Amino acid sequence: MPGTSPSRDLILRSEDTDLQGVCVLQILDDLEPHGVGRSAVDVAKALVQKGGRSVIASGTGSLLAEALVGGSLHEPLSLPRPNPLSMRLMQRRIARLIAAHDVKLVHVRSPAFAWPAMRAAKAAGCHSVSTISDLGPPDGGFLARRYERAFTDADHIIAISDFIAEQIGTERHLSPDRISVIHRGIDLARFNPAAVKAQRLIQLSRRYSLPDGCTIILAAGSLLPRNGFEILIEAMARIKRDDLFCLILGGGPAESQQAAQLEALIEKHKLGGRVRLAGYCEDMPAAYMLADVVAVPSIQPEAFGRVCVEAQAMGRPVVASRHGGARETVLDGETGWLVDPGDAGALAEALLHAADLETEARLAIAMKTRSRMVNRFGRDEMCQQVLARYQRMLAA
Repeated sequence: MPGTSPSRDLILRSEDTDLQGVCVLQILDDLEPHGVGRSAVDVAKALVQKGGRSVIASGTGSLLAEALVGGSLHEPLSLPRPNPLSMRLMQRRIARLIAAHDVKLVHVRSPAFAWPAMRAAKAAGCHSVSTISDLGPPDGGFLARRYERAFTDADHIIAISDFIAEQIGTERHLSPDRISVIHRGIDLARFNPAAVKAQRLIQLSRRYSLPDGCTIILAAGSLLPRNGFEILIEAMARIKRDDLFCLILGGGPAESQQAAQLEALIEKHKLGGRVRLAGYCEDMPAAYMLADVVAVPSIQPEAFGRVCVEAQAMGRPVVASRHGGARETVLDGETGWLVDPGDAGALAEALLHAADLETEARLAIAMKTRSRMVNRFGRDEMCQQVLARYQRMLAA
C-alpha cells in the first residue's frame, strides 16, 4: 500500500489477554487440514486454554475430532449459494448461533460466508474480524463477487502476509489501521529436526527408493499447474548431472490427469531415473530431512507458502519463485534463493548452487533457517497475535 503499512503493534501477548468466558465464533468452509482449517483449530484451542469459549461453524473434515478434543463446540454449516434468498437464510442461521452461544466476536475465514456473517454480527452488536488469505477473482458471477466483497467489511482484517495486505490496500482502498499482518504458523514441535528419528528416515527412503550418493531435491504440493512442477522438470532437464535426484510429493486421485501430464514430460526429457512423482506423503518432516534442498517453483504467487516455512524449520535451504509470500519467508542468499517465476534456467542454476554447498555453509543455513522460523512463523506466535487482536477489539 503506497505510503501506508498495515498495523503491526500487537503489543499484547497471550499472558496479557483477558478472554475468560468470552465466546468467539469462527466461520469457515470445512475442517480439512489446509491452511484455513489448521489455523482455525489452532486458534480455537489457544482460546480455550485462555479460558475463552470457542464455537466453530463449518462443514466437516479430518480436523473436527481435534477441534472437539481441544474444547471447541462445532455447529454444522453448509456453503450458501450466492443468491439473496440463500444469503438471507444463512444470515438468520448465523444470528441464531450468535444468540444461542452468547458470541462476542465473529471471526470469518471464508469469503463465501462473509456477507451473511457480517450482517448477523452487526445486527447482534458483535465485533467482527476476517482473515484473508486470497483476493483472487472468484469463479462466480456478479452476485458472488458482490457478496465476497463483504469479506473486507469486518471491523478488523487479518492478512496472512504482507503480500495479501498490499493486495487489500490496492484493490479495496482500506485504511491501514483496519489491517494487521499475522502470518500463518506451523507446528514447530512437529517440524523439528530433533524430533525425527532415524527409523522414520530409513522407512521413507526405502519407500521412495532414493538413490544412494545423490543430492536430493524435494518438491511438495498439489500437482496443479500453478505450483510450477513443469518448470522444475524443465530445470532438471537442463542439469546434465546424474548425482541430482528430484522427488515430487503430492497429488491424489483428483489430480490423476495432472500426474499423467507430468509423467509424460518426465518421459519426454528422459528423466525417468532422475525425477520421480511419489504421491502424497503423510510424514513431511521426515521427507524434508531426506532432502538437501527444497524447490518451490510456483507460477502463481502464493499468499503465504507453507512449504517454504516447513522446509526451513527443518533446516533445509529453499529455492523458490520470487513472488508472493516467499519474499517474506525466504531471505534471498541467506536462507535460500529466489528466482524469477517460470525461468527454468535460473531455477536450474540456483538448484546447482544449493546442491554444491559445502558442509559448513549448509550447517550455517540450517541454523539460521530454524532460528528464524522459530522466532517468526510458529503456531504459538500466530495464536498469541490473534488472541491479542481479539482482546484489543473487545477492550475497545
